[in-house]
Amino acid sequence: MTEIEPAARVVLIPVDKSSHSDHAVSWATLNLVLPSDDIHLMTVIAPSPDPSTVGAFSAPMALASADILMDVDLMDHARDRCEQEEAERVGSARELLREYEKQLNSMYLENSHLHTSAGDSRSFSFKVTKHVSMDGASTGQAVVDYAEKIKADLVAVGSRGLGSIHSNVLGLFGLGSVSDYLVHHLHCPALVVRPSPALAQAPSPPAPAP
Repeated sequence: MTEIEPAARVVLIPVDKSSHSDHAVSWATLNLVLPSDDIHLMTVIAPSPDPSTVGAFSAPMALASADILMDVDLMDHARDRCEQEEAERVGSARELLREYEKQLNSMYLENSHLHTSAGDSRSFSFKVTKHVSMDGASTGQAVVDYAEKIKADLVAVGSRGLGSIHSNVLGLFGLGSVSDYLVHHLHCPALVVRPSPALAQAPSPPAPAP
């Protein structure tokens, strides 16, 4: 009898740098995704502020009518610094997504005996699209918007994310209450991966707003 290949699905997995995202990716690899799936990994970072609206520059801009001139050299320096910091945060976010892609493929290969439709698993790798969102939307809305853009069939996400301290340092928005937001706003099924017993017992820092 000829084996019927499963239809390709578009599966979106939003991640951050947290043990809960790590667990969600691992669970999805072992229990959800198929070799035929089109997998999208995404993370959300905060865009850099406009240098002209921050700190010492906000007052001169607001008082331009009083002929207070902005130091052009300082403005250029501030803009360069913002661009450098943004590039570093984008680089960190892309590296995070590359690590999760490696985790998907390596864990699948290690457990290839659980799957029967991958063919020669030794050379198998998932079709993965990596996306960094920094359009200024809240984390939850950024995920909803991207899910609609790619016409996702399913979104799988960890139930909690990293806390505000790590978010500020890394420039990554945690996924804390975002899972609740997704359940109520996505136009496709949302799978919330509950933490393992060890993660469930660990204290969780406050999560950013969805």
